[in-house]
Amino acid sequence: MKVAAIIILTISTVLSMSSRVSPIAAGDPSSVLIIRGARLIDGEGGPPLEGAVVVSRDGVIVNVFKEGAARIPEGRIIDARGATILPGLIDGHVHLGGSSGPRISAAELAGGRIDHDLAAYLFFGVTTIRSLGDAPRLAFGLKKLDAAGDGRAPHILASGPMLTALGGSPLAVGAKTAASSSLVAVELSNEAEARLKVRELIAAGADAIKVIYEEGPPSRRVPIISEAIFRAIVAEAHLGRVPVCVHTATCRGVQGAIHAGADGVEHGVVREPIDKDTIQLLVEHKIFYCPTLCVIEAPIRIAGGFKPATDALLSLTVLPAVWASINNPASVSSQAREHPRTLEARQRMLRQAAENLQQVYSAGVPISLGTDSGNEATFAGYSVHREMELLVQAGIPPMRVIQAATMTAARYCRIDSRAGSIRVGKQADLLIVDGNPLESISALRRIKLVVIAGKVVDREHLFDDER
Repeated sequence: MKVAAIIILTISTVLSMSSRVSPIAAGDPSSVLIIRGARLIDGEGGPPLEGAVVVSRDGVIVNVFKEGAARIPEGRIIDARGATILPGLIDGHVHLGGSSGPRISAAELAGGRIDHDLAAYLFFGVTTIRSLGDAPRLAFGLKKLDAAGDGRAPHILASGPMLTALGGSPLAVGAKTAASSSLVAVELSNEAEARLKVRELIAAGADAIKVIYEEGPPSRRVPIISEAIFRAIVAEAHLGRVPVCVHTATCRGVQGAIHAGADGVEHGVVREPIDKDTIQLLVEHKIFYCPTLCVIEAPIRIAGGFKPATDALLSLTVLPAVWASINNPASVSSQAREHPRTLEARQRMLRQAAENLQQVYSAGVPISLGTDSGNEATFAGYSVHREMELLVQAGIPPMRVIQAATMTAARYCRIDSRAGSIRVGKQADLLIVDGNPLESISALRRIKLVVIAGKVVDREHLFDDER
C-alpha cells in the first residue's frame, strides 16, 4: 500500500495510493500455503495443538489438523517446528493521523510516515487495525484501498471522526493542533444532528462509531454530550449494525456509556478506583473493555530514558523525525522528565488503571486489545506487544491476553466471522513466533513469519522504499 501524497490542511486531507501486487489465480498450487509442525494457539482459548498443520488456499484457511492425521497437499510448505503459530494480532484502537510524536508537524509527515506506520503494524504481526478517530478522507480512503492487498499494510477498519459535545474533548483539550482536531472530531448539539451524522458516517463506510464521554481532569472540565444525544447516537448506530465505542476515564463515564447502550469502552476507568456498581454493569451488559495501558505508560518510559538504542526494532520502525519531536521540550515525555509531579501523576494513573483492569478481568468482563497508537510514544505495531506485556503484568494470564488481541478483539470489531482465530473458512492472517508465548508473552516479539490473506509478508524489505 503506497500513500503517494498526504497534505493536511485546515479543511481537508488529500490521499492517493497505488498498489503493486496482482492476485494469484484461484486453483493455482502457488496459492496454497502449508505451515507445518508448529504449536498452534487458536485464539479462542482452546488447548494448544502440538505439531499442527495449517493449510490455506487463495487467502482462506481450508484445513487445520495434527501432523499425520491428513494428507498434506501440494503447495508452498513452511517448516515451523519449534515455533508457535497463532492468529494475526488485532489492534482495535489506533489513530492513523497521529504520528506518535507530540504534534503533527511537517517533519513527522515527511517520508511517507503513514505508509511507514502501516508497514510497521505488519512488521510486528498486526494484521488488522481499527482507526477510532481520524479525518474521514484519511480513514475511509485507506479503508477503501485496503483491498489492494499488496502485503504492505494490515486490514483496516475505521470509525471516521469522534463524536463529542459542543466545546467537548478533544476540541477543548488534548488536540495536537487546531487543524487536526477539526478533522478528527465532530461537535453535536441535538439528537437530530447526532442521528444524521451517524447515518453519514455509516454511509461513508464506518465500521464503528466513536463517542467521547469524558469531562476531563478536575482542573480542565469540559462539556459532555447529553444522555438524549448519546442514546440517539447509539440507536442510529445499531440500526446500521455498527458498534459504539466510547472514550471514558471515570466510573461515571463508563456507567453513562452503558446506560446509553454502548458496546464497549476505551480506556475504561483510569482516574479513580473502579467501584462495584460499575463492574456489575460491565458484567451484566457484556461490555467490551479496552484498557490501552501502553498509552498511559509511554511518556513514563521515554522520561526514564527509553530510546531507539534500547530496542533495535524501534530503530527500524520509528522514523527519526518522530523521535526528534518526542524530545521537543513541549512534549508530554519531556514534561514528565523535567517535572517530577507530572511524572508522578502519570505513574499513579497507570497503577490505578492496572488495578482497575485486574478487577474487571476477574469479574469476567471481556478484555479487548487496543493501544491508542498515534499518540505520543505509542508506536504503530510495537505498542501492541508492549500492551500485551502490561496486561500480563496486571494479572491476566498469557492465554487470555492472546485472546484479547485476537478473538475478543475480532468480536468487538464484529469481524469474528472472518478473523480472530485459526479456523477453517477464516482468512489466513497468521503469526509465527519463536518460542512459547504461554510461558513468556515476550516470545511474541520473536517473530519468524507474518502471513496476511495467505501471503507471506516480506518483513525484511517492508521499508525499502524509504531508503
